[in-house]
Amino acid sequence: MSIRVLQWSSGRVGRACADALLARPEFELAGLGVYDPAKVGRDIGDILGRAPIGLAAVGVRELVEMEADCVVHTPKGEFSPDATVDDICALLASGKNVCSTALMSLVHPRTMTPEHRAKIEAACEAGGSTFHATGINPGFFADVMTMTLSGLCRDVARVHAIEIYDYSKHTSHTTVVELLKFGCPPEASARPRAYRVGPADPALHVLADAMGAVIDEVEHVREDVDAEAAFNIRTTRIEAGTHAAHRVIVRGLEKGRERIRFEYIGRAAPHVAPAWPAPAREGVHRWENRIYGEPNIVSSIELGVDDEAGTSGAVATGMRAVNAVGPVCAAAPGIATILDLGLLRAPFAR
Repeated sequence: MSIRVLQWSSGRVGRACADALLARPEFELAGLGVYDPAKVGRDIGDILGRAPIGLAAVGVRELVEMEADCVVHTPKGEFSPDATVDDICALLASGKNVCSTALMSLVHPRTMTPEHRAKIEAACEAGGSTFHATGINPGFFADVMTMTLSGLCRDVARVHAIEIYDYSKHTSHTTVVELLKFGCPPEASARPRAYRVGPADPALHVLADAMGAVIDEVEHVREDVDAEAAFNIRTTRIEAGTHAAHRVIVRGLEKGRERIRFEYIGRAAPHVAPAWPAPAREGVHRWENRIYGEPNIVSSIELGVDDEAGTSGAVATGMRAVNAVGPVCAAAPGIATILDLGLLRAPFAR
């Protein structure tokens, strides 16, 4: 019997999820919710650029009233976290499980605001439903990949995970300019956001829980680099003197001893900030996982090789939610982290 799934939003990540849900025999795509009024009533296949499937898209909030086992929830929630959590809670209270990539802060209960956590727990209880938040990072590279590699070790002294992201071929203006502030004045990139939790915080807590560390202090350091000369990237033009790269270092300490170090390096183009760890080549995103123990391990993973369309990051992000649908539907009601769900897998293509 297939799992009935609703897809919330049809952006880059949402389209990748809807395509996967249609392709996988264990799922039935029962509906697609959209924000754009012009898309309401259009055949879902038409929105996805494929043959019609005989099912029309609806407004996103109409999904609350529809019958399904789970909702794959993939809006850009960072711009309106409170409203995003309210939408999640409406789905959960209606009895539907939710797999969400919308807010990094929701990946671990300890990085949720008290208000958000209380609302989500109450909604899960009311609907007898399960909530899981995930993504590419946090949700996989810094936390899940590092803990998986640690299984090769007798013991571990400390870990160091580095994300090296090149946004030169990224296709979302919202992400590149509005969220990350590339091409904006330096004071705009440094301005605090309403969405205060970065990717390091939930990933750090997931990894600490998995490996038995008690993190009692967290240190954050941020560096920013402005463009020396103007250049163009896919989504915008970066003028000289505007924001072109940032590096965030987060250290998790246990009784003064560094256990976890995460670095997040984002560049508008590969030539910016050449002294920092670099991507393998233009448009390719790289993650390093370094484990210092017995034995020492260094792993490097690339994403986006031969990806001229610039969609690999969106696909990878969305598949963390899609591949969690089955385990989430089988989990006990409440908030479930990846530690509750276990290893997520994709099937071989048929």
